[in-house]
Amino acid sequence: MTTDADHGGSQPIELSKPESAVSLGTKRVRMNLGWDPANGAESQIFDLDLSCLLLDRERRMKSGADLVYYGQRFTKDGCVVHSTDDPSGQRSDGGPDEWIDLDLLYLHKSVVEVLFAVTIYDHGGTPVFLSDIENVFVEAKNDVSHARIHHKRIEGAEYVGKKALEVGSLVRMGQGSEWEFKLSGKTYDQGLEALIGTYSDLGYAFRPVKTAPVIDLNATNIRRSTPPAS
Repeated sequence: MTTDADHGGSQPIELSKPESAVSLGTKRVRMNLGWDPANGAESQIFDLDLSCLLLDRERRMKSGADLVYYGQRFTKDGCVVHSTDDPSGQRSDGGPDEWIDLDLLYLHKSVVEVLFAVTIYDHGGTPVFLSDIENVFVEAKNDVSHARIHHKRIEGAEYVGKKALEVGSLVRMGQGSEWEFKLSGKTYDQGLEALIGTYSDLGYAFRPVKTAPVIDLNATNIRRSTPPAS
């Protein structure tokens, strides 16, 4: 059983790409991210990332455990899971390159909002912004029936010079298990570190890497079959 203490702690988040990753999965709601590298820029790294922040009633993360992203791909209770990082946008041909699965039934009661964000990871080379990447889209789906909850293309002048976008949030309604998707659209000049600073008092350590990470696509899916005890 997850307790409030599991969300505590003050260790800084190190924003560096791991060398490999294996994902675990539970499927209720899925947020997809897809993109392509810009034409004629094969030598430049265009690394777009999907992340989510688990927020309490004050819209704050209590620890690094409340962030699911390229460096931490699942929560301890297994109810939020990242697909594994795709640093190139070449995993799919027009489809999702990264995704996050959520089993909302299992989220700890202290989590009242799941905020999704798309960010640029800075590999230390030529600066890249959201406006530089092609065919970017985000899409929220019910992962049982695959019904589309939200779909948005990320393009236009408002993304020039921007490295992060709040897509929107799944918000718990009242004290129950009903959730509502609310759009955001807020942009940032910095990447994931900007959201960490906005929604927590946590520090972060940003360590750029010169090469893209190795991706382990041998994922193992674990599905829950019964709801948690009340």
